[in-house]
Amino acid sequence: MIKPKKLASMGRLLMCEAILDLLYEKYSKDVGVGAAEIGKRLGIYRKAGVVHMNDAIVTGFLNELHELGKVIQKPQPNGKGGWSLSHKEYNSRKREREG
Repeated sequence: MIKPKKLASMGRLLMCEAILDLLYEKYSKDVGVGAAEIGKRLGIYRKAGVVHMNDAIVTGFLNELHELGKVIQKPQPNGKGGWSLSHKEYNSRKREREG
């Protein structure tokens, strides 16, 4: 049986990778992707509850990834706050995919 803390650690790693992969696929030098859109694309956006908390899970992971230098804040096309891969993270993932 896997301990809850280990399960949470594995889940955190997988969620961060899912977010980074999504941001790689949506990468743009000019605009970012909002936390709500990320949550919707990952299937974890909450439609019920406190409206300003619907993307709280994704925002928490984005903040962690930001502290690690993997994502940067970048405005969305509508001018609201958004997120993008850092140039370093984008280039690293691009090299991985190209072989």
